[in-house]
Amino acid sequence: MLSRVANSLFWFGRYIERVEHTARYAKVQYFSSLDAPLAQKMDFVLESILNMSGKLEEFTKSKIKFNEDEVLNYVTLNDKNPSSVYNSIVCARENARGARDTISSELWESVNKYYHFVYNTDKSKFDEIGHYEFYEKVLEYSAVVKGYIDNTLFHNEAWHLISIGLHIERAIQITQIITTKLNDVSKLEKIKASEIMINYQWSTLLKCAEGFDMSRKLYRALPNKANTLEFLILNSTFPKSLTFNLTEAYKNLQYLSRIKVETIESMEFMLGKLSSEYKYKTIKEIEPIVQSFLYETLNRVYKTAERLENEYLS
Repeated sequence: MLSRVANSLFWFGRYIERVEHTARYAKVQYFSSLDAPLAQKMDFVLESILNMSGKLEEFTKSKIKFNEDEVLNYVTLNDKNPSSVYNSIVCARENARGARDTISSELWESVNKYYHFVYNTDKSKFDEIGHYEFYEKVLEYSAVVKGYIDNTLFHNEAWHLISIGLHIERAIQITQIITTKLNDVSKLEKIKASEIMINYQWSTLLKCAEGFDMSRKLYRALPNKANTLEFLILNSTFPKSLTFNLTEAYKNLQYLSRIKVETIESMEFMLGKLSSEYKYKTIKEIEPIVQSFLYETLNRVYKTAERLENEYLS
């Protein structure tokens, strides 16, 4: 396979995952705030949405008004924001087109429909459709695309390249989501917010990762800091947890690997070591240093993705 095609498949997986998490976080944060147990200030919610996308500072420096409509439009449809839903799906489609001969017609058509739905939605139509309905439609399209990835492609090199992109990006997005919510909780603690409001953030965090129901089934208790972090970081069977995605990324890399024996300098060793470390961590070890632990993890995942591009996809 040409490295150009391999690169397109890898980034197709990453952008599909990115657009989904951006849309879900905006949807859950914004609409959960409307029925929170105690009213959250809208500025708090909007800052969290911008912070998760890494654009809070950039937005603050811009001349765009800081209100609900402008912030949601910025993270969703703004073509000047590289991490917006709009730009992510544009990039996903371009990468799918770059690998058109290796993917199925069903997958290509689903990506095309997804793209045209977002592309044809301007600010006025976004308001007309309704923010909730728009985000729901985006998440439905994401589910359809992922279904076609798994069910219409050979599970060969092409599928593994898409999958490693998906799992690496999901690990990055989940880490950013957890970090953002920890920052939100820290802000609430500084202003001495009620325990109800603080605990509500853990429920919101789980919903941002589609993990609320499964967490309740596992712990049979209301979400709190310890069980929420343990579930999203260390659970080896939940598809949105960090441990699960690092493990799956390593499995996909093993399939693609050009080396038979991993050396301490190899990228395969780096990712294997990272995924293995998570398997044997406990929440008691992580919780006191969770912020620095997540920043370090994010840095290591970014380095692995960079090496993968340099060694396999350039």
